[in-house]
Amino acid sequence: MNALKHGATSPRLLNEQESKNYQNFINALRRHHKSADPLVMMQHERIARLKIQLERVQEQMDSLHRVA
Repeated sequence: MNALKHGATSPRLLNEQESKNYQNFINALRRHHKSADPLVMMQHERIARLKIQLERVQEQMDSLHRVA
């Protein structure tokens, strides 16, 4: 049920802003860590997805603190 409330574990990008943030971050990773190795490219994608999930969790925590 938590995924329905905040989407922290959703494997999909939830909105346009998340999509932009994901793309900007993965592009920055790829520029900084240039590699044609498919394993490195997969790790870039994983890091970017996890960053989005952490941002979701942080937003929920911030919201709870604003309410309290």
